[in-house]
Amino acid sequence: MKRYRWSKMGVIVAVMALSVAAIAGEYTDKKAGFAFTPPKQWKQQRGAEYGAIVFFMSPNPETGANMNIVTEDLPGPMSLSAYSKAAMSQMGQVLDNYKRVSYKEVQIGSMKAGEHVYTASTEGMKLKGKQLWFVRGKRTYIFTFTSLNTAYNRYIGEFDKSVRTVRWLK
Repeated sequence: MKRYRWSKMGVIVAVMALSVAAIAGEYTDKKAGFAFTPPKQWKQQRGAEYGAIVFFMSPNPETGANMNIVTEDLPGPMSLSAYSKAAMSQMGQVLDNYKRVSYKEVQIGSMKAGEHVYTASTEGMKLKGKQLWFVRGKRTYIFTFTSLNTAYNRYIGEFDKSVRTVRWLK
């Protein structure tokens, strides 16, 4: 009888722990080695369909507001400054009408990150985006927010708040 009671208690504790994690909404990727809390009410999509580890869409898809996370393996150690220069030069080759609005290094938790704001267009739609990238050893972690230019100010605060919750697992 005691064994059953403890087993049942263990199940109850496990269910409660899972419920708290679901309420908190933290996204954890043990393989990639990071966790963060995405914006509330944003819906997780299949990241692989977008070439990302994970992809989140705002509650109003008509705004195009979304965030995704990708990682990139580097050929060797690289400074944040060197990676930033290379990444921003490639943006002009990938996005139509790309224009850099700003770039600066920021401190997020214990790490420095490159913060890049830009505008671009695709299929006649004007977009505005923000990327934060971290260089950790031989890997970068790139958090990207994109929306229609008209919705940028409405959702950028949620993205910023979310990225500030990043924690490294390894």
